[in-house]
Amino acid sequence: MMAYTHFTFGVLSTMAVGAVVGTPMHGDLPALVVSGAASLLPDIDHPRSALGRLCPALSARLERTVGHRTATHSLVASAGLAAVLAPLLTAWPTGYASAVVGFVSHLLLDCATLTGVPLLYPRPRPWVFPRHPGLRFETGSHAETALAVALAGATLALLPVSQLGGVYRSARYLLATHSAAYGEYREASAQTVLVFSGRWRHSRQPVSGRAWLLEATREEFLITWQGELLSCGEQGDIASQRLRVESTGQPVALRRIQLQDAPWGSALAGLPAHALVSGRLSASVPLATAGLPGAAAMPREHPAVMLGDSALTLRYAPLARLAALGLRRRADTQAEARLWADYLAAWRQTTMLHLRRQPLPNWLDVEAAEAARAALWDRYAASRDSTVRVTGTLELRLIVGEP
Repeated sequence: MMAYTHFTFGVLSTMAVGAVVGTPMHGDLPALVVSGAASLLPDIDHPRSALGRLCPALSARLERTVGHRTATHSLVASAGLAAVLAPLLTAWPTGYASAVVGFVSHLLLDCATLTGVPLLYPRPRPWVFPRHPGLRFETGSHAETALAVALAGATLALLPVSQLGGVYRSARYLLATHSAAYGEYREASAQTVLVFSGRWRHSRQPVSGRAWLLEATREEFLITWQGELLSCGEQGDIASQRLRVESTGQPVALRRIQLQDAPWGSALAGLPAHALVSGRLSASVPLATAGLPGAAAMPREHPAVMLGDSALTLRYAPLARLAALGLRRRADTQAEARLWADYLAAWRQTTMLHLRRQPLPNWLDVEAAEAARAALWDRYAASRDSTVRVTGTLELRLIVGEP
């Protein structure tokens, strides 16, 4: 076979092996070049070969000593090359594998020539495939040129399979089932996008789109889509029919914040606008006594915000939803009126004590009355304070842009 045929088949063989074992090779240009170059090595025993012209002295000596298509076209030579390149196995494993595969591809392709090659050298018996001579190729013939073109076409056809991560992952991508998508999610090491199609569970209307994938189980995928937290799966908001997981290549952006008796408003003010908030916060007052002016349309248990007796459980809640929640303490007008009346009475008492202007015992009574009045004022001011304070840990998932 000619050099260009061997080079093409060497690259194709490396990409095919990578596709089978799940190691994409389409982007590893150095490894592919090594594979192509290694596929030319066996012909170093021929002075007129591409490699023989670069090393004429060595090539001529090998031709005189062992002859063409003998020792260098055997499994012994393949094992020798693998042993010589063994240090690459740890330093550059893909390069090592590419070199060995490229070298062996030369032997396999030469088996398809009229004369074949002695794979079990020094045993001289040639190995040929296919067995019928009319189906094998003559070196330099038009049939070999057509074979080289077919190999180049097969290499291009293999590119999409390599880009998808190999044969197994390509099959999963084409199937687009829940289990296949879950397998893709588990193998992903970056932020992922869920491409889905199906029907809304309740209305049965068709729906499809692309959404940021937050987490997944074998039963459902949790996504954020159009500002809402939704689930895809058999029991989810969307009864999915086809699911695919795509990796963005960007790392998952997380941030953790610790809150200690922080006012609800200021706790939200310091969060990024594009954050999805998860965590559990304990409130300074029972939530049953807290007003939720912005949550009239939101049920007590919402997928993103779940309200307990004195705690909020957040699960990828958008910041806009938390801001609209408007958590604040509901005013108790009757308690405020009683405290105000008690404060006025204490104020009148201290005023009367000041007007008497009597000796030392009276001034001691004045100090006690002033302290009692100040305490009543603090209680009255606290009763009018609508601030709800929260304590806990928040985990922020930062989502920027559209999927």
